[in-house]
Amino acid sequence: MLSELLIEIKSIVEARDEQSLVEQLFVAYHKFCDIDRAWFLKLSFDGRCFQVAHCIDKEEIGSADQLISKRNLEVQPAFLCDDFSHPFSHVAFNGKTLLLEKLKINRQMNHSEFLAWVTNCQQNTKLIIQPVLVDKKIVGMFAIQSTSELISANPDTDALLQLFGIRWQQISETKTLHNKQSVLESSLQSVNSDLDATQKKQQLDKGIIGQSNSIEKLKDKIVIAARSNLNVLVNGETGAGKELVAKAIYQLSNRSQESFIALNCAAIPDSLLESELFGYVKGAFSGAHENSLGLLGKAHNGVLFLDEIGDMPLNIQAKLLRVLETRSYRQLGASEEKSCDFRLVAATHKNIRALIKESLFRSDLYYRLNSFPIVVPHLRDRKQDIPELSLHFIKRYNVQNSCDVTGISDVALNQLSKLQFEGNVRELKNIIDLSCAHTLDGKSILSIQSSDSETEFLNLAPAVDNEDQLSATSFSRIDNLKAAVEQFEVSVITERLQQCQGNKTRAAQTLGMPRRTFTHMCQRLEL
Repeated sequence: MLSELLIEIKSIVEARDEQSLVEQLFVAYHKFCDIDRAWFLKLSFDGRCFQVAHCIDKEEIGSADQLISKRNLEVQPAFLCDDFSHPFSHVAFNGKTLLLEKLKINRQMNHSEFLAWVTNCQQNTKLIIQPVLVDKKIVGMFAIQSTSELISANPDTDALLQLFGIRWQQISETKTLHNKQSVLESSLQSVNSDLDATQKKQQLDKGIIGQSNSIEKLKDKIVIAARSNLNVLVNGETGAGKELVAKAIYQLSNRSQESFIALNCAAIPDSLLESELFGYVKGAFSGAHENSLGLLGKAHNGVLFLDEIGDMPLNIQAKLLRVLETRSYRQLGASEEKSCDFRLVAATHKNIRALIKESLFRSDLYYRLNSFPIVVPHLRDRKQDIPELSLHFIKRYNVQNSCDVTGISDVALNQLSKLQFEGNVRELKNIIDLSCAHTLDGKSILSIQSSDSETEFLNLAPAVDNEDQLSATSFSRIDNLKAAVEQFEVSVITERLQQCQGNKTRAAQTLGMPRRTFTHMCQRLEL
């Protein structure tokens, strides 16, 4: 008997979770008491009721070593702690073991389910309800039904029940500790993820210029795209910087140490595009004097950027689709396929959906490419970025041409803000480069220079010096100096606020005064 008890003690101590712990105690009770039916009730989180968590019937037990409790009860009865029509509530209230015999049932316990149990069980049936105490607080209870006399008083099962309570507390504390650890790990991962995203956005600031809302959203998408391995389709008008976006995704991804291979599908004749993309073996055609991996092979483990994919011929589209599905390709003239692992980033300025309707682009390829769509905003939709872009291009021009153009005037920026930039950011760069060429070292760009008809239409003239402006003023008409000075201040501040798009800080800087002084002046002049 002692050896059996030791075995059960060992099983309970080694139980790793609540489920196995309950099952081990069921096994022990079956060995020592020959149970007919048993329940384990667990106290609810709010402490208001006990709910049946596990139960077994004698016909389901088989042998003690094969006992399996019902884990997922379709109906889980719950008994309110203050419903004293049921014996479970009495045990929950006083925390003491209760032994009931069918022939000695207290009729005050008239709970419907309890009375149904009394009616259905045999005459010599006993029910023992034992509380599970942890730090003198009840956390659950066992209800054991048996016709055996051993159920009445068994020191072995009492000892096992005490051990059960100790082990239950240990498992609960470990579970709580693991939950806290999981929450901390999740929080740490979230913090690290946010920190990583912030750092990557800061890296993007060096290559993608602008602080407008549309550019900030674009940077967020680039960071998210870099974390995945999805195919990316970049949409945007010509000159918007689609290749810049593709390179940013590559540089922030886990493939940044591998190759970045770019191909402009519109720049290569259809007859050469296939050999350029898939490669060829020696002798595949006239002029194939050696093997060529093709761009797919060169992009293995790296990123393949296909610009202007909307111009790709249909026959090449079908072959590219198969590569994306199988991750393998065949060189021209080869008999065997080569495997390739690459990240595809495609770009186009065309409306692919319109091309699909015209049967010029495969819809199945489009959905393969469009796993992660990114739209690059046009410069006309983010003109607040023009000053920062202009300074960036001026610095680049200075480095490339060993010049010293110091900046750009507000007049020139105002001229730029009136343009529609059909050529997008590329057009702005050309204008800045040409304007820098017309500017002496040590000077700022006073007026933009461009041969474009749009700038000629605007009739833009170089800025005049302040002395010229003052000399043109008709001083003879001034009869109230204070009012004239105030009107002049209103005109200057109003124009400067318009140029700076309402940014008082920038307007104050351009006028060489502190922002507080500038704000006070605006209030005084009721601007």
